[in-house]
Amino acid sequence: MRLIQVVFRGFIFILVSMVSMSVLSAQDVIQKRSGKKIKCTVVEMGSTEVKYIQWGDPNEVIFTIDRALIRDIKFSYGGKHTEEPPEVDEYYFEDDRANSIELDFIALSANALILTYERALSPGTAIEGSVKLLGLGVQNEFIDRSGVGIDLGYKLKFGSLFKGNDYRPRHLMSGGYLRPSLGWTRAVYGDGRFNGDIESYSQINLGLTVGKQWALQNAAVLDLYLGLHYYAGSFDYSGMSDFFRGDIVEEGNLFGSNGTAIGFGLRVGGLFSKYKPRDSKSKGRERR
Repeated sequence: MRLIQVVFRGFIFILVSMVSMSVLSAQDVIQKRSGKKIKCTVVEMGSTEVKYIQWGDPNEVIFTIDRALIRDIKFSYGGKHTEEPPEVDEYYFEDDRANSIELDFIALSANALILTYERALSPGTAIEGSVKLLGLGVQNEFIDRSGVGIDLGYKLKFGSLFKGNDYRPRHLMSGGYLRPSLGWTRAVYGDGRFNGDIESYSQINLGLTVGKQWALQNAAVLDLYLGLHYYAGSFDYSGMSDFFRGDIVEEGNLFGSNGTAIGFGLRVGGLFSKYKPRDSKSKGRERR
């Protein structure tokens, strides 16, 4: 009889232990990018956030965590979800405005009006086109300048749109970039009113620019850049001595001679039209 009681108690102990282990294992685990683990029950996975109840909370208070902070989620049934970097998940940026019209402020001081249209193609790339109107800007009483130009560029973002453990990534239009570009200009400038020295030219240039862009309150954009360009074309002179003939270009944001030029500028503009992700497939918006 005593033996039966011992066996029965041992069976009860084993049964209780198994039930306890089952209960303890029936929990989800959220692992944050910082390394911290949250034991919980996930109740909803949205496009940008996850809702969960902390494990053992008798009041079942629902908490929310941004998916940008999550590395992966291990579910109680054995499944695992690994969070993609937000730079890859384009839906993270669908509220960001992805188009801009910008004015080059430095070019204005060099007697040139330069307007740029930029469009984000993805979180890491953008295209842009600029129109140059030489002679529209701060006038120089000693130099007459007129002409028109077009520049086309392709932006490649470098680095991450995240800074450390930021709660959200930077705006789609923000970040450092490299920009290869192709440009054409037809221009005339000189001081013909006084001594008849005039240079007219038509040039094509290739450039590589490094820059940094900031988006402000999803409404405005600030773009600072510096680059190196090589150009070639036809240059005609009237009244200028050979000493001053150096195939000079002065175009508001591009200055150089003898085939090499430096480009720089500070552009300020406005943002409009929200970003439309290219990939429309579901990213697993709802769990189970």
